[in-house]
Amino acid sequence: MCGRGHTAGRSARQLSCRRTSPGAVMPFGMLSFSSTSTKGDQTNTGAAGGYQYDTTRIRGFALTHVNGAGCHPGAMGDVPIMPMSGEVTSSPSADTKDEVFASDFSHADEQATPGRYSLKLANGTATDFAATTRAGVGTFSFPKEKQANLLFRTSNSLNGSEDAEISIDRDRRTVPGGRRRPR
Repeated sequence: MCGRGHTAGRSARQLSCRRTSPGAVMPFGMLSFSSTSTKGDQTNTGAAGGYQYDTTRIRGFALTHVNGAGCHPGAMGDVPIMPMSGEVTSSPSADTKDEVFASDFSHADEQATPGRYSLKLANGTATDFAATTRAGVGTFSFPKEKQANLLFRTSNSLNGSEDAEISIDRDRRTVPGGRRRPR
């Protein structure tokens, strides 16, 4: 992952303390499309950057991960997008322990290069993200035999949510919306 050549002989805890997320990001880029890990609390990742190496459960992929900031919760993992295969029968906000609307993964299925990040999840979905200095794109692949869903988790933001809304514009193929952070 990031800094891979400098990680030999270091424990996952030592690597996690570096506050580096492995996502698609470019130097001086405006976004960092990366995974947001969970330790079983939908409002806390356990790591300042939103990604903790020794936590192999993902609650989504967000555009806001700040490497090395040391802020907790800081600028990380806001409004994660979670690819889910299968029927959605309840609200992601009700999943306070990230048991239903999260997925395990293996670091063997995670790849990162400058500006690119991909990860295959245990729920059968695969992700691929790319970034430039001003934009990013994400591709989600789903198992053919299951219903494909993208969950935009506007509530329970890691930075707090006072109000959130989202809509789907099928004609423009966009998902506008956002959330307001408590003051």
